[in-house]
Amino acid sequence: MVRVISQETFDAVVTENMEEFGMDRIEAVQEAQQQFQTQGVNLDNIVTDSAEIDHPMVQAIKFLATPGDASPEDLGQRCDIIAQECAKGLAERVMATKHKAYEILVQTTHHDEIVVQSHAMQALKELLNGNPDPLEPEGFKALLKALNETDANLIQQSLGVTLNCCVRHEGNRQNFIRNGLLIHLNRLYDTYPIEVVQIWQALVQDDDVRVPFGQAHEHAREIVEEHSALTKLTQTIGQNSNPKELPLILSCLSSLCVRNEYCQAVAADGGLKVLLELLVDPDQTKDVVGEVLKLIKALAGNDNVKRDILKLDGIRVIVNSMSKYTSVKLVAMFGSSALTAVSLRSPENATAIMACGGGQLLTQILKIHMNTPKILISCCNAIRNIVSRSRELTAEFVELDIEDLLNKIRRLHPSAEDAVKAALRDLGLKVDLKEIWTGGAVKNE
Repeated sequence: MVRVISQETFDAVVTENMEEFGMDRIEAVQEAQQQFQTQGVNLDNIVTDSAEIDHPMVQAIKFLATPGDASPEDLGQRCDIIAQECAKGLAERVMATKHKAYEILVQTTHHDEIVVQSHAMQALKELLNGNPDPLEPEGFKALLKALNETDANLIQQSLGVTLNCCVRHEGNRQNFIRNGLLIHLNRLYDTYPIEVVQIWQALVQDDDVRVPFGQAHEHAREIVEEHSALTKLTQTIGQNSNPKELPLILSCLSSLCVRNEYCQAVAADGGLKVLLELLVDPDQTKDVVGEVLKLIKALAGNDNVKRDILKLDGIRVIVNSMSKYTSVKLVAMFGSSALTAVSLRSPENATAIMACGGGQLLTQILKIHMNTPKILISCCNAIRNIVSRSRELTAEFVELDIEDLLNKIRRLHPSAEDAVKAALRDLGLKVDLKEIWTGGAVKNE
């Protein structure tokens, strides 16, 4: 069990080291750190670079609490100090929260000057990064009010706060949806597409371990059906060539394709052609290629899309793009997953994969990523789907010594055993199947 202490306890030991043992501040802090770490205490939530009482962030919070006639410049500077300190780590954010930084910053967002509001929102964004619990009704109101303003910087900072409040907090997500956040995001999409995309994706995650059942699917449905997200994202992908922004947009679209009809809609809007064009680009980055393959995997869950991929020569494009980045884990993982989805219950696609050199590619990926079980499992699944309804395709895999390779994976990675056995079975190779559950006669006494 991990042991923790409060900030006050740590500061008290530092003070004791200075007063009783005549240490300077740096030496006293180092001694306190060593002492607590020896006792197995986790110091991740402790600020060790300054005493809490005279910490510049604490002083800035106190200044904002009673600003008097302070100028907008002074208020902005104090907000910046809080933002800079909170950006250092969770310990600083915990300290700021304890000193009521959240409540004070929310109050500061009501200042008459837009520039002060922007600085306060920026500080709130850093404070709530990985620390979304403090958000409450007054904060919701302040955010929604800021999103209705016209100042670009204030809106961007407010969208950043909204994003941080949505990550790993199902309660905040549901409250945002109930209070009309999606209407604001829909209005702001054309001007701030990347910020909106990130929030959309956060709203459809199921990442809050404190909640047994979230509303991710319902949120995705509302975003797609009531705010035309699929069309917006598909158009943005076709118009955006920024290699840093494209992965974010592609990842969001993957997260929203949670229904069969959504996958069909993306393909019908020309999304599939756009994705294949991205893969064909010889200068495309590995991050974009990986996210495109991830999205194709999601879309290929629809049988009509699978057929469209074959018609558009998409299988050759997928295999060629994977061949360029076989050593990149992201591409290997999502590429093999895409081949798994494309070949499922589709002998025509399986034949096309092998005709393009897919068998050699999957075998090569198995060899390169022998220490990454998730990639190995994904490749095994692809091999199984390719040969399960096309037994004539097994010969090429056998010639590539796939049996020895799969058995090696089975020995090295117990977590991949089921996938390996399924591949061996459908390849018609020797596999030891164990009957795990056996029943016996029960005698009635």
